[in-house]
Amino acid sequence: MNPEPSPAAPQGSDGHGLGGGYLTASVPDPVAKTPRPARPARGRAHAHQRVAVVIPAKDESGRIAATVRAARAIPFVDMVLVVDDGSSDDTQDVAREAGAVVVRHSHNRGKAAAMETGAAVVAMRDAADRAPRLLLFIDGDLGESAVNTAPLVSPVVDGIADVAIALLPPQPGAGGRGIVVGAARRAIHRMGVGPRPSRCPGCAA
Repeated sequence: MNPEPSPAAPQGSDGHGLGGGYLTASVPDPVAKTPRPARPARGRAHAHQRVAVVIPAKDESGRIAATVRAARAIPFVDMVLVVDDGSSDDTQDVAREAGAVVVRHSHNRGKAAAMETGAAVVAMRDAADRAPRLLLFIDGDLGESAVNTAPLVSPVVDGIADVAIALLPPQPGAGGRGIVVGAARRAIHRMGVGPRPSRCPGCAA
């Protein structure tokens, strides 16, 4: 059986960002381990599954509006939530005007805390009689390119994967050293859920 490329999770150039990319692994018939709500067969519309985009952002007033608008165009997305992580500019106002739900930290608490806040707020807004939303975390500085994270959604919606993680080539000016991505990759490999992933030849960043 021919393996299919698995979309990967966005990693951006700043402390709050994600991007687009692909990973591929030779895993025959991958199946997610997390149970999914009942839904139509693959190939038909997943009418009941919703996705919330969570965007941690700090001082992104110049780009957050374009990011929010692009995120709202991603299939299955019915909520875009911006967590303003103690911005000193008007990030929260710009995001709200662009159509996002906005919550704000009174001071900078860091990306992990902003992601936790976003996930908690989405959970609180989920209706008890409906399937919980899936979460897509992206950067506040992606602008119009945020829509390019759409391929991350389908493998999770379709039950092929529990998590989709994007991997980008080294970005000019990026200060990170790939420590988090590398640690996550090794942890997944140790868990035995698949072989060590490699970059998909020919996939565009």
